[in-house]
Amino acid sequence: MSLAEAHSRQVLLIDLEGAAQPFVVNALKAEGLSYDSVLTVLRTVSEACKILNDSRLDADVILFVMDSGNRAALADLQTLCQSAAAPVLVLSENTSIDFAMTALQQGAHDCLALPVLEPTAFIKAVSFAACRHDREKNLRAELQEKQQTEKRLEAVLMASPSPIVMVDSMGVIQLVNSATTTLFRYTRGELIGKSVNIFIPDDVKQRHPSLFSSYFSDPQTRAMGKGRDLEGQRKDGSRVPVEIGLSPVRTEKATYVLAAIVDLTERKIAQKTLHERAEALARSNKELDAFAYAASHDLKAPLRGVSQLAQFIKEDAGDQLPPDSRKDLDMLQTRVIRMSQLLDGLLQFSRVGRKEGLPEPLNMSEIIHDTIELFVPTDTFTVHVQEDLPTLFAPRVAIEQVFRNLLMNCVKHHDEQTGSIWITGHSDDTEVHYFVRDDGPGIDMMYKTKIFEVFQTLKSRDELEATGIGLALVKKIVELYNGRVFLEDPSDRRGANFHLVWPKS
Repeated sequence: MSLAEAHSRQVLLIDLEGAAQPFVVNALKAEGLSYDSVLTVLRTVSEACKILNDSRLDADVILFVMDSGNRAALADLQTLCQSAAAPVLVLSENTSIDFAMTALQQGAHDCLALPVLEPTAFIKAVSFAACRHDREKNLRAELQEKQQTEKRLEAVLMASPSPIVMVDSMGVIQLVNSATTTLFRYTRGELIGKSVNIFIPDDVKQRHPSLFSSYFSDPQTRAMGKGRDLEGQRKDGSRVPVEIGLSPVRTEKATYVLAAIVDLTERKIAQKTLHERAEALARSNKELDAFAYAASHDLKAPLRGVSQLAQFIKEDAGDQLPPDSRKDLDMLQTRVIRMSQLLDGLLQFSRVGRKEGLPEPLNMSEIIHDTIELFVPTDTFTVHVQEDLPTLFAPRVAIEQVFRNLLMNCVKHHDEQTGSIWITGHSDDTEVHYFVRDDGPGIDMMYKTKIFEVFQTLKSRDELEATGIGLALVKKIVELYNGRVFLEDPSDRRGANFHLVWPKS
């Protein structure tokens, strides 16, 4: 590239006597360049160094007219070459090879003999020096950017709260951060330059070199020792459970491996605690099952005896039994039945979440019709079921229990001998919604939470036979599978409206 093709080129001419200035000006003009915009002329090296150091001139080429007989000129040349970033071309009347070699030894880029110098050769020399200066400047900028990037990366790695180790292809540690020294209880000086085997437990240290070589033959970002429990060895010989992620770092010089280490000590402790609690819970559930069954069986036996005894008394006394006494015995038998139902309900409640089976796609219309046939007196109650109820993915037994209790609740708490029930549903992107509504007396919204609590009824048990477990059982089952059930405000309609929400997945 000629000077004419790069109009931003700046040439600094240092010419004490002004002898070379006409030649330089004429050569530039021959290239079609303006003297004023391209050339800066100074008389002394000290002037040049000052203006360059003050950044008042960004010269691409420096031309130094040097008197070969002046010994001080050599010192000026050396000073100029040391101070200037741009290449220095010496112009001289001396045509000897020895003088040119001396100038080059002092740091000059080239030495041009004025007596034999042609303008075209001069322009070529200046253009070559300027282009070389550009390349060197770009390379310096790239190198500086890389160095800054490396420093930023190193600063990030050093500040990481997770232990970081970088090793070369020989397994020699090149970098560790403070989290690594804290975890393994070494100082940084004890690790840099040492083999990474310093972290490997003694009983697996022999196998590690072959594994390391295998990784370096095809370095990729991956977990180390996938499927195996890894341990690192501290300075004192103690071990720490770890998880290690490996990442190759490729530079112009070499390929390194960056190991990101996670201390699993707390996770292992938590897993052990969780396992112990799971085992304890399993034992507790087993004991609860046994207790619930035993309590139900053992308590029902004397209840049956009480009921039979009351029946025997009524039969033996016959008409001699006063009406009030017969009424009391009837109430006794009713409460025995209620107690038996309560024990059955408690047994069901205790088993929720452990007896329902695996989720499966359910035809809800089929399940609801089956439930209606078994638990709704269809001669007195009409049930309207939406034809295209959305399919549900859930355990069959759990869903049967939910709708059985909702339907029985509608029938049991109705204030008329006949009534109607409506079952509808729809689905969206994430959930399935079902609605069970009746035309009974309804439920005051002030009790919308209380009705889902175990043993809670809104009427006296002598007024209405109920255990207070049905809706509590519904709520427990639904929430066990991350669903929701709640009572909606019926607005101006009679009856209660239950809204059941079940996740699609």
